[in-house]
Amino acid sequence: MKFAPSGLPSSPPFATLGYMKKLKIPTIDVKKYGGKQVAIVDGKIITSGKTLEEVIKRVKKLRPSKPLHEVRIFSVPKTLAVI
Repeated sequence: MKFAPSGLPSSPPFATLGYMKKLKIPTIDVKKYGGKQVAIVDGKIITSGKTLEEVIKRVKKLRPSKPLHEVRIFSVPKTLAVI
C-alpha cells in the first residue's frame, strides 16, 4: 500500500481528501433551504428547488457553460434534530 505525504493511504477514499479540501461549501441556512436541494458553484448557492430535476434544469439555465460535474448539489434536511 502506498502512502501519501500526509501519512494516509493514497488509495480511495483517502486519495480524494486533497480534492475535498479544495471544495468551497458555504454554510447552508436550514430555515431557508430545509427540505430542498441546493446547487453550489464556486462556493456560492446559485439555486434551489424541491427536486433534483428542477435544480439541474435551473443550473443549466443559469450557468449554461458550466459542466455539471463542477456543480455540487446537496439535499438539505428539513430540520437538524439530534436524537
